[in-house]
This record gives sequence, C-alpha cells and structure tokens, in this order.
Amino acid sequence: MVDKIEELNKKFKELVQKPIKSKGEIELQQEISVAIEKALNDETKSLLNELNAVGVNVTSLWELVNTKSKYSNAIPVLIEHLTKNYSEKSKEGIIRALAVKEATGKASAVLLDEYNKIPKDKMLFRWAIGNTVYITITEDDVDRILPIIRQRKRKFKADVYSGFGKAIIGESRRCVNQTA
Repeated sequence: MVDKIEELNKKFKELVQKPIKSKGEIELQQEISVAIEKALNDETKSLLNELNAVGVNVTSLWELVNTKSKYSNAIPVLIEHLTKNYSEKSKEGIIRALAVKEATGKASAVLLDEYNKIPKDKMLFRWAIGNTVYITITEDDVDRILPIIRQRKRKFKADVYSGFGKAIIGESRRCVNQTA
C-alpha cells in the first residue's frame, strides 16, 4: 500500500508541476487525486477503526487533524500507529494529530524516534515533527532535543529546527514559571 501511495503521489506531483496541461492530463490529475484519497483511507482503515473503538469517531485521519474537539482517548492509539509502516502522508497526519496539549508528556519520545529515522532530505516532514514536539515537550525531553538543535552547525536548514528550538525555549519558560 505504501508503494502504491508513493507512486500515485509522484505521478500527481509531475502533473501538478506541468505548466500547461491537456484536458486529458487535467482529468488524469483529478483521477489520481481521488485514487490517492482512497488509498490513504484504505491504508489508515485499522487506525480509524481503533479510533472509533475509543470513542473518536472520524472518517479520515485528516478530519481528526482539523477538528477543534479534544480527543485525549486517541493519543495512545496515535502513538502506537506512528511506529507502523504507513506512507509519508499518513504518518504526517498522525504526527499533526499529536500536536495537541493532550499529547504533552506522552508523544515526544516516539516523535523523536521517528525524527531520527527520517532521511535528512525530508526537511518538511522533519519540520512537522519539530512543530509537534513544540506542543508535546516536557522537561524530560530536553536532553534528547539538544543534539538535534546542535546539528544546525552541520549545514542543515534552520527552519527544520525552529520547532525544536521553540520547544526548548517554551519548556524552559514553563520550568522557570513553575519554580517562581
């Protein structure tokens, strides 16, 4: 399933970047878009079933990402599924769904493990993790984040580390406020 989704994404990207498209190419682009959505929903079916079983009733992962409702029951399910073999798009959805206060102190360790598995050329994907860690960090996570921030000296784009940097600063402020 992962390979199929990646292949569809590749074809879709090629069509989107084409400056001039024929009518057939426009129709193909729409067909591929529908096929990607269906493949992503098929891929995440077991995740969605588990979310429904804990009372989080959504029909797609991105519905969860975009909801304003709290879903603390979903956090353990999302953490468990983050380590499974999903396409990059589905993993990104899980990562973004974990960017809630309810995941604070629960998700950072697995997020950092995933971050370290991602190739360095996947900057936006890594940034999404840094952004989520900004929400989920606790004092216990700071030592694991500092080496990532230090890598900035190794010619990586600073944008990737902004989430981690904000996480360190935010957690430092929380610690200072608790002791004051």
